[in-house]
Amino acid sequence: FNFKKIKYSFLFQPSSGLYGCPLAMTDGAARVVELSGDNWMIENVLPRLLSRDPSKFWTSGQWMTERAGGSDVSGATETIAKPVETGACQGWATHRLYGVKWFSSATDCDMSLALAREIIDDQPAKKLTLFFVKLRNDDKSLNNIEILRLKNKLGTKQLPTAELRLNGALARKVSTSGNGVKHIVRMVNITRIWNSISAISGIRRILAISRDYSARRIAFSKPVSQHPLHIDLLSRLEVQFRGGLQLIFEICHLLGRSECDISSEEEELRLRLLIPVSKLFTGRKAINCVTEGIESIGGQGFVEDTGIPEILRDTHVLPIWEGTTNILSLDVLRAIYHSNKKSLDAVCSYYSEKVGRAARQFPELLPFASNIREGLSQLETHFNQFITEPDLQESQAQRFSFCIAGCVIAALFIDQAVESKCAPADMATLRKWMFSELLFVSASSQSKNLPWTYDVKTQYQDSVLIVGKIEKTSDSYRPFGPSFRSML
Repeated sequence: FNFKKIKYSFLFQPSSGLYGCPLAMTDGAARVVELSGDNWMIENVLPRLLSRDPSKFWTSGQWMTERAGGSDVSGATETIAKPVETGACQGWATHRLYGVKWFSSATDCDMSLALAREIIDDQPAKKLTLFFVKLRNDDKSLNNIEILRLKNKLGTKQLPTAELRLNGALARKVSTSGNGVKHIVRMVNITRIWNSISAISGIRRILAISRDYSARRIAFSKPVSQHPLHIDLLSRLEVQFRGGLQLIFEICHLLGRSECDISSEEEELRLRLLIPVSKLFTGRKAINCVTEGIESIGGQGFVEDTGIPEILRDTHVLPIWEGTTNILSLDVLRAIYHSNKKSLDAVCSYYSEKVGRAARQFPELLPFASNIREGLSQLETHFNQFITEPDLQESQAQRFSFCIAGCVIAALFIDQAVESKCAPADMATLRKWMFSELLFVSASSQSKNLPWTYDVKTQYQDSVLIVGKIEKTSDSYRPFGPSFRSML
């Protein structure tokens, strides 16, 4: 996973018509196949998933959600896998799948990875196994797959999502028996990162529209972009965007090292914890930021002709796909418990040391570093409290996960300030983030550790620094519909 891929997908996704969704699943499927140890899959499937030739390239789906639910796949999966009769089908297939996959995104893909229960001794296995399924046979007919209906969704309408019945679909066993969830998690980790990239690129798109519109729209005798209240709004959205982007780059750096087998145990622990944190944080922030961005545009943002409402509808899938915010919060706790708290210790110790070094190098960062280190310490204190109060740990899991995101992003903002030698805009971004996001730090510790001369005047000056000079884009650039054009 490299930074070039992040850069291109970040720029491409807002204009891709949701093509990023099948690309995300294809990326994840390629990783699963690469690590499968199945020579036939590696020789025949992997090259198609990696090909840049449109005539050879395959996109992949992932079929997990069934009628009984999608989050609890281990308990809800009813699809069964029966061994094929000897000589009764193509040589690549090992099983036939029977069941209904209730929410199959990118239904027009070429293949999919699906979870099912193997039939062993005439009984469905308790644990799931992962299978490879081709959607069509060599003669282009469907592979014993019936499309029951297309889903009428709130958003992502460009992307076909179907309810499928598998009537003996030919499939190949990918994982060992009962280890399907373990294998598909490799795919899910990658699609969660793509989901985070999509969320941040959506924020960037609505922010770009709002900035451009505010430079054109005249209200109360001057452009909206010159009103201090609007500048403050744009600066808050900008800081949210920058925070999410910093977190994504951090995770992709860790994943790249992991995929190249050069990561340390500590880096693997941080990666395991930060992937669900990033996905839940960016997915939720995307809805909040896009909603505020549309509000900042006013009535034009509510008119379908502009194409802007579509951004909001599509954004609403981001906190749902690949795990809701609650499910991801529980996954954060699971990551900590399964590592005997090592993953939380790795995150807290690494970023605490990082901001400590920054403060020694640039003394003006010391009050921020002290506050972040205290926040990281509180995370460990809160988790230790969870251990003794099981009901509390689940009820506070979401808030706890957002606190992790807030601390880590603050540490990354400090790192950015070090890189720029405390450039004014980076210091403004750090101050605004600390003021608005680290709400879990007690009021007494805030007044002790931060220079709370952060008065209204300073906040406004920071907003101006963050937003910069707002100008109209070229008049030849018109990505929106007729209503938006006439207003401009």
